[in-house]
Amino acid sequence: MTPSTTFDPKVSCCRAQLLPTTSKMHTSDDTLTVSHAT
Repeated sequence: MTPSTTFDPKVSCCRAQLLPTTSKMHTSDDTLTVSHAT
């Protein structure tokens, strides 16, 4: 992979688009797990 420093803006954009989905999924899973655990 190319250095993130060179493609900082592009990587940030890509990450920003991919992160929300993963974050949302993880959050939902976390909430469910926490709720279940509690």
